[in-house]
Amino acid sequence: MTEPTYRIHSDVAWRIVDGELFAVTPDGNLHHVESPTGVFVWKMLDGRAPSASECAAAVTEAFEVDLETARKDLAEFLEQLVSLGVVVKG
Repeated sequence: MTEPTYRIHSDVAWRIVDGELFAVTPDGNLHHVESPTGVFVWKMLDGRAPSASECAAAVTEAFEVDLETARKDLAEFLEQLVSLGVVVKG
């Protein structure tokens, strides 16, 4: 079975300002991500659909975190974004 991929929902308006992410869903809810790691992952989702494993590998290269921790934290983060409707799992 192929690992699912993630992408930014096409109806979400978003912008990165001063290193922080602000995203607005069609229902008008504002979502804010100020974590540098979270913003880094968001940028990975822009224009492509990486898997959680691809994101975790990139995070371990960009930040001082081990792969196991990156996988665990990213799984939670990505699923939270999916539940908020800002990211689509495919």
